[in-house]
Amino acid sequence: MSLSLDNLHNIYIPESVGFFPLTEGYIILIILTGSIFISLSYFLIVKYLRLAYKRQAIKELQTIKSSREIPVLFTLIKRILLSKETREDVASLSGVSLLSFIQLENEPLFVKANSSIYDSNIVLSDDEFDLVCKKVFVWLKVYKGQE
Repeated sequence: MSLSLDNLHNIYIPESVGFFPLTEGYIILIILTGSIFISLSYFLIVKYLRLAYKRQAIKELQTIKSSREIPVLFTLIKRILLSKETREDVASLSGVSLLSFIQLENEPLFVKANSSIYDSNIVLSDDEFDLVCKKVFVWLKVYKGQE
């Protein structure tokens, strides 16, 4: 037996399996993932646009909080309601009827704030006004309106 190295053959190493052309399973998976991503993006954009009034109202609430104007605060509440409710239900509301529509008629601080608009003898302290603004902020966060 001859042990010569000249008789050895080169080892054939096949090329690695490439990613392309894609098989049907990968194509279906890519299409499914893409459609889920596009659908999710669409619904997130729609939700973002639908809640634009809340973001704008929060900005205006910060301005009202610094200016300390109670009538403007109640005007903001009414504008929020007009943006989501039917005009026939909201347009005629003011005072206690507005508070009862947003279910805050039993809050003595809101009743006092509403009364201070019409009676100059009633004055809210800075802490009370801040608390009213905070409660309006909480109400705005949970308010859904007519969807």
